[in-house]
Amino acid sequence: MAVAILTSGCRTFQAGPVSPASTGKTDASEPENGEHPFTDEAGENEGLVGSAVEGDFKQSDGFALAGAEQLRLFFVETRDKGDQGGEQKIKAWLQGVKQGEVVWQKTIPIPEGIRIKRSETTVKSSKGRFAITSHYSARHSYFVLTYMYNRKTIKLLKTEVIDPSQDVVDELVELATSGTRQEFDRYRSKENLVMYPGHYRGQYKKVLESGHETAMKLHKSGKTKQAVERLTIAMDASCYLLSLCGDSAAEGDEPTRWIHAWSECRDSPEPWAWVGILNDFGHLLQLIGQDEDAIKVFNEVVKADPKRASVYLNFADSQYSLKNNIKASEYYRTYKKMMETAGQTKLIPSRVTERSSDTK
Repeated sequence: MAVAILTSGCRTFQAGPVSPASTGKTDASEPENGEHPFTDEAGENEGLVGSAVEGDFKQSDGFALAGAEQLRLFFVETRDKGDQGGEQKIKAWLQGVKQGEVVWQKTIPIPEGIRIKRSETTVKSSKGRFAITSHYSARHSYFVLTYMYNRKTIKLLKTEVIDPSQDVVDELVELATSGTRQEFDRYRSKENLVMYPGHYRGQYKKVLESGHETAMKLHKSGKTKQAVERLTIAMDASCYLLSLCGDSAAEGDEPTRWIHAWSECRDSPEPWAWVGILNDFGHLLQLIGQDEDAIKVFNEVVKADPKRASVYLNFADSQYSLKNNIKASEYYRTYKKMMETAGQTKLIPSRVTERSSDTK
């Protein structure tokens, strides 16, 4: 397998057209020895400054030199004419070179959105195929473009984006939506790594929201206990991702450790991303008879979002179930007042009026 490496110190030069002088032919026909496989693409990269990758594409690997002494890849970054603020695009060619001159070249199709990082690009070739691998700037990810070369055409066979850090996020999303507690604990015990955390930290919300969505579906199908378990794993998984991104590790009891991790997240200092989910979690605990745990959750929701009316109703219901009627009536009255102020009097459940005056 031949390897060509593009480094920051590679030769950069002014690329000219494939001209009759350099090919020794006046048109795009094949040379007399029949080796030239490509159509002449004269002028396509005229006037562009780019970077050459001096590749060792051996004939034994299926790479015919076609009248050249060596093959190389040539990359340039371009913008559409008149589009100075537009996104840069990559153009690339496979070139045959003889005595320092380009004698033929063929366009290499580069997918949209792909950027070649000069300092970290490699080209590997074998058996008529070659692969371009390049790392994204300031990311722990890279892409691999695999091509087929058959003496007449260059065809893109496969585009792969490999991102080990995103793989960690995706695994946590899967665990949040369908993993067991044992599976999550087993995964957390591994040496997982998130590089360049600024690109991934905010995805704790994706982990949390995915688990929440699954939990609410379980609840609606009558599986409220499983919904509580699912949402607990999702909240743990979201906090674990934040710890991998360098944020404070979640410590203490539920829900304090979750709230600490979410509140300290650099990408989301406001509670909007999690407070509604936490309120739903408290309500699920309430429905399976865990009112004392639910009250701990509702207390934190009130601290984080005191204008959320629904939490006062939930708070009141749990206090009432525990026969703390005086506290319950206080929260029922607060809820009723907030709903009336919001013009939603018709949505107030009848039990609120019945219990809001209870002082026993």
